[in-house]
Amino acid sequence: MRTSSILAGLFLTAVTLGAVSAGTPASAQDRAARGKALAETWCVRCHAIGEPQPSALSDAPSFEALASQPGFGSKHLANVLVAPHPVMPEFPLTNDDLAALEAYMQSLTAAK
Repeated sequence: MRTSSILAGLFLTAVTLGAVSAGTPASAQDRAARGKALAETWCVRCHAIGEPQPSALSDAPSFEALASQPGFGSKHLANVLVAPHPVMPEFPLTNDDLAALEAYMQSLTAAK
């Protein structure tokens, strides 16, 4: 049951990201700010989400390192969250949450 709902969520995420990418720059900034807030809530326990904060777990890559990987995007992010490594907990993220996290992560590499 979980797999089918996740796959449906991935499809909706792709559609949502396509729709929101046509938004205004302010809406992109709003999405990135919301993504940062989500990361501060759900991800900071293990991953560095900003500088100069180190990752809480030595083997957990920072958000910037993840976003800098070739091929990073909504599909990559969704795959990581669908098939997380054993230590990573399940998160109750919506499609909008995924889009916001992706916008935040992309903002980390866009500034460079």
